[in-house]
Amino acid sequence: MSAFSPEQRANLDDYGGHLSTELRRSGRGKSATTERSRQNHFLNWAYDTIGLSDPCMGGRVHPQARNYLLACYAVSLVKGETIRGHLLRHKTITRYISVACKLFEKRKILDPYLQGSGHGPGQHHLRRRQDYEAVENRRNMISDEMMVDILRRAAKESPTSLVAALADWIILGQYTGFRLSEWAQETCRAYARIGHTSDAVAMTRDDFVFKGPHGLTLDQHNLPAYADIESVDVHWRHQKNGDHGEQIEYAKNRQHPQMCGVAAALRIVERADQLNNPSHHPLGVYDDHGTKFITGADTASFLRTVAAAVYKLDPEKKRDQEILSRYSAHSIRVRAANVLHRQGMSDSYIQKRLRWKSTTFLNYLRNTIYAADQHNALMGIPTNNLPDLSDRAGRPLNRFRLPQPTDSFRALAAAAAA
Repeated sequence: MSAFSPEQRANLDDYGGHLSTELRRSGRGKSATTERSRQNHFLNWAYDTIGLSDPCMGGRVHPQARNYLLACYAVSLVKGETIRGHLLRHKTITRYISVACKLFEKRKILDPYLQGSGHGPGQHHLRRRQDYEAVENRRNMISDEMMVDILRRAAKESPTSLVAALADWIILGQYTGFRLSEWAQETCRAYARIGHTSDAVAMTRDDFVFKGPHGLTLDQHNLPAYADIESVDVHWRHQKNGDHGEQIEYAKNRQHPQMCGVAAALRIVERADQLNNPSHHPLGVYDDHGTKFITGADTASFLRTVAAAVYKLDPEKKRDQEILSRYSAHSIRVRAANVLHRQGMSDSYIQKRLRWKSTTFLNYLRNTIYAADQHNALMGIPTNNLPDLSDRAGRPLNRFRLPQPTDSFRALAAAAAA
């Protein structure tokens, strides 16, 4: 095969693969076949996605360039760009990298990804991934790709359907970081109450107050048109963190109305009114041969359906079942934290804005790499929803953190070139 150039070998690979399939299966076993498939995957990624004529970058190439290439390959694997298009565990990703490195070894090219100090951008991110997988009872975040799929599904359904209702709560939840108890129930027929009172734990109609220009409170009984609304005040009568009575204002997202929390809040109230939901009942309702409350099980089932479709997961396979089980109503809260994190907000700011009492939310940050600017304009939080905040002592919180080398491909490139 040395008579062929790397590009020629790639062109011949499909034909030669058919000729040698049976030989490899019988003579080298399943593990060798898997290794060959993963090496081919790296080669195809380098040829087709990156456009390299030589995936091993032989010749007088700075070692950091190869390190950067493998780091980006690791990122692609984390994002689910694998042989079968599935999300992979840290252990499997390292095996993909390992067999790719053997291609370098065959050509006697020292691989800095393995030979170096172990502090390159690729290793750093994989350690983050490993730490994240070690978190007990962790929940996966709702990705941008999943949000796109959710919006498409909601657009095809009735405004009072479960899918449309869930989409609205997920959109608004990206701003508020809702806890499950604040909007959904354990059963579709009854709602949780505060202590021995008749008051609902979850949001009711009076907890959403729409405002117009200059903060003027609008008529809440005759709902205003979206064009007349500038913001919505969300009132938490009861919170897990004990800050009962907290009220936070959320502004309209004019750039991208489909991701506007104010529009989602308005649809939530309009849906409840259309279903004749009593004003003291929770707002998280939908129509299914009668008015029903949204449940945590409804949310988990929906998110798992979306994740299975987006990431090509098979709910019948044990391995995929484990991945899908990581999606639940808490995934909304995880997304809210990660969206603020990727926009550069500081940990203290995220903790305050999303009403976390402890720093447990840090377990969910920095576990996902985003392609540079992918969906950022559409999926981000507009600046009018990122106000200055203060801690309990009244001291201003730092809004932004220092950029991390795992924030994007661009940051990885800068780290690799350093």
